[in-house]
Amino acid sequence: SKIPMSTPQIGEDQPLNMARSKALESFYRYKIQRANYNEIAGKIVPLNHVSTYIAKLAGVVRVGLSQLPDRLAPRLSKETDEETCHALIMEEVRDIAEQLEHALDEDQLKQHLDQSENKKKSLIQSGKVSTYHK
Repeated sequence: SKIPMSTPQIGEDQPLNMARSKALESFYRYKIQRANYNEIAGKIVPLNHVSTYIAKLAGVVRVGLSQLPDRLAPRLSKETDEETCHALIMEEVRDIAEQLEHALDEDQLKQHLDQSENKKKSLIQSGKVSTYHK
């Protein structure tokens, strides 16, 4: 059973007094603890981890597509049969799709997230990040 928690409102008619301040502090502490728990439980992933993973996937597509003309031009220039040209293009497109599918594999994602988490831990342990930012 979920307890709906809305952000405590501070209006002009509600001055920020000690009790209100404590309520806000408690509310945001709860939000942070819940986010930390959800991250540990694997329910959420930090945005920077997702962003780097998406960049990796975009790289797979970019490289595959940018190499496509170099791989196809020599073979297609010699072909006069439309079906053969179509088959050659489809073969290359399938190869790129398979590379992307491999990169999208759940195990690949988990491996990427584990590496990101290990980098985060080693940075924190090195003392280069204050405990406040953990």
